[in-house]
Amino acid sequence: SLLLFGLFGVQGFWTEDIYALITTRFFFGIGVAGIMTTTSTILADHYDGLPLRRMLGLQAGLMGIWGICFQVTGGFLAETSWRSPFLLYAIAFPLVFAVILEKSFYGEKSETADRPIVERRSSRIPLILILVLLSATVMTLFALIPVQGPLFFHSLHFSPKRTAFLISTQTAASCAASLVLALWRRHVSSTVALFLGLLSLTGAFTLLGHADRWRDLVFSMVGIGAGVGLVIPCVSALIGTLTPTGQKGKFLGILLTVNYIGQFISPIWSQMLLQTHDNYDLFKLSGAIAGALAFVVLMIVLFTLERRRPES
Repeated sequence: SLLLFGLFGVQGFWTEDIYALITTRFFFGIGVAGIMTTTSTILADHYDGLPLRRMLGLQAGLMGIWGICFQVTGGFLAETSWRSPFLLYAIAFPLVFAVILEKSFYGEKSETADRPIVERRSSRIPLILILVLLSATVMTLFALIPVQGPLFFHSLHFSPKRTAFLISTQTAASCAASLVLALWRRHVSSTVALFLGLLSLTGAFTLLGHADRWRDLVFSMVGIGAGVGLVIPCVSALIGTLTPTGQKGKFLGILLTVNYIGQFISPIWSQMLLQTHDNYDLFKLSGAIAGALAFVVLMIVLFTLERRRPES
């Protein structure tokens, strides 16, 4: 996956034909999907519970930091040539050797420790599927900002620089929330953090649906970014913990695929809605969807607590 990422990522520096560039992007996307799936699977194989959530939070936070650095560096390189930013993908090549030399990637957790809980975890497939659908829905809502955000901000007469600042604020808030989640892993459970993330999305999208001032937009972007930064690592950690041993890669791969599908359909359903409504209605509906998801999570938590009470 790293080789695909590096080889086809840097091809944009030399490619002359648009169709060849599209082809390289296709294989580059396969490399990205492979990296995302394998890294999450390796973490799920080596960690469980709160330690897994900590590592996934660190992963999401560091991805956000790297994304910001990548955008800034790419912007400077683009001043020399539009092809120059493609050279940044060459960072994958030294990482290939690091993966080959790191022997802990090939180790596996002891099967004897997991054997008593395999049957118990196999009965949690419906809950895992609910988490997968929840994550896909959140990613669908998250993708609305880069798709509809610039047009919405332009309609409010904000400059492109301010638009870029708002989107960067969302990315920074998501990164910060993921890192805080990793550092405070023992103080907040995954389900509570998931619920708080959905509440943040609910409030932020609702505020965005009424926003007409710069301050409202900034608070909305911070809330949306923080919500996604809490939800996505928690969902991945819960799925990694609930999944039976030997099927982690399968379900995490499904999670990644469904997340991409959610991002893909985001501009489709939003444009269908915008044919008869405006952006304010779109964001209000997004807030209502996030609120409904928060209610579902709350009901699942309460139901779980009620089931545990008679057993104790």
